[in-house]
Amino acid sequence: MKINSHVSIIKSKTRFFIGSFFLVMFFTLVLGVLVLKSKIRYVTVIDGDKSVVYITFKKTIGDVLEKDFVLNAEDKIYYDNKEYSLKDGKAQSIKKEMIIKIFHAVPIFISCDGNRKRVLTTKKKVCDILNESMFFAYDRDLVVPGLNEIVEEDSEIVLTRINENIIYATEPIEYKINKKETNELEIGIAKVVQKGKCGTKELAYKIRYENGDEVLRKFIGEKVIEESVDEIIEIGKREKVNRFFASKTYCPERYFASSNGVLTSRDGSSLRYNKVLNCEATAYDSSYNSTGKRPDNPGYGVTASGERARYGVVAVDPRVIPLGTKLYIESLNGAWTYGLATALDTGGAIKGNKIDLYFDTEKEALKFGRKQARVFFLYQN
Repeated sequence: MKINSHVSIIKSKTRFFIGSFFLVMFFTLVLGVLVLKSKIRYVTVIDGDKSVVYITFKKTIGDVLEKDFVLNAEDKIYYDNKEYSLKDGKAQSIKKEMIIKIFHAVPIFISCDGNRKRVLTTKKKVCDILNESMFFAYDRDLVVPGLNEIVEEDSEIVLTRINENIIYATEPIEYKINKKETNELEIGIAKVVQKGKCGTKELAYKIRYENGDEVLRKFIGEKVIEESVDEIIEIGKREKVNRFFASKTYCPERYFASSNGVLTSRDGSSLRYNKVLNCEATAYDSSYNSTGKRPDNPGYGVTASGERARYGVVAVDPRVIPLGTKLYIESLNGAWTYGLATALDTGGAIKGNKIDLYFDTEKEALKFGRKQARVFFLYQN
């Protein structure tokens, strides 16, 4: 009985120890499984169209990516709603469960300030690409494509710098020339009585520059700094005596006609007239070529009225201008003046509105030739 009792005790202890061992092993196994499970990470990596799920014990994102993904320094990693550079992203610790997106940088060309630069970027929107590349577009700048446009790989962004400045320039103001007629001067004489002076004005222009080059200049206003001074020129309108037609011994006095029947000279003397007649005027002298008489002829140098021929004697048609009529004779246009005369002679060719003016020499008569004349009939004293 004692032996059986001891055996029973031994069996009982053996069962206890075996049960305890297996219990310890079970709990150890469960604990190990729990510990392993706590260290397992579930990571989903999305690279474009490629998606890979990892069950891993690795600690950092870089440890997960380094085997299956080829990345460049400009590439970006995105998780937990935040974007990281490749360097910063690879150093991040892996969480229990996480989704990682990889964005590969692509080449984009930026033209600005006369230079063309190639950049690698993961951005798609133009404004984001420019800001990341330190190309800042200001309000006036022109960006093509637009700031909110999406661009693809190898696209080109053109950034044109726009500046506007206002510049000022001075220009002369040309003076005007005012011409005034005056009886104080003879025809053909001009006198500057006030010298002209240019003024000055300030002009304002708005200049538009694109990349430093002027492309548009717009006039926006002007301001007078100094007024100009008009130049005043007096122009003579007083008819002058053409002394070419005066006798060597006689200088005709110039008279000016008024509408009230009065002829007035420069010195204030006046003559009254009652009729004006436009005639064709010729000239003659005492020579044989003019009268057909030689000096030995008793009638040489004697007029039809019996008086001696002299400057101031004119031959007329008595039916138009009676002999003895006092006359004043000048050109129609003021180019010459014969002066005071008396109708004392006649001529075979002097018919109608024709007169023949006597000159002291043949040379003067020939130079006079044939002209249009205005004949004033003077009142007899």
